[in-house]
Amino acid sequence: TLRTWTIPANASVAFPIGTVIKIINGPAAGVITHAITTDTLQRGDGVAGTGSRTIGASSVCAIEKVAATTWILSGVFT
Repeated sequence: TLRTWTIPANASVAFPIGTVIKIINGPAAGVITHAITTDTLQRGDGVAGTGSRTIGASSVCAIEKVAATTWILSGVFT
């Protein structure tokens, strides 16, 4: 089934800069949408853009906090 995982605002949960969250979405799993509240989630594939991203079944990605309110997503996503 479709799921949404939200990265909380830095004001709510101040993860340390350098925090990495690895996401493994299994082969029979539904799409995971990674959303962010008031901070910024950037693409890590060299394409400009911010905002929510989706991870399909059989995919692995990671989100790394690179500044107080900025995260970068890398791996397989759309």
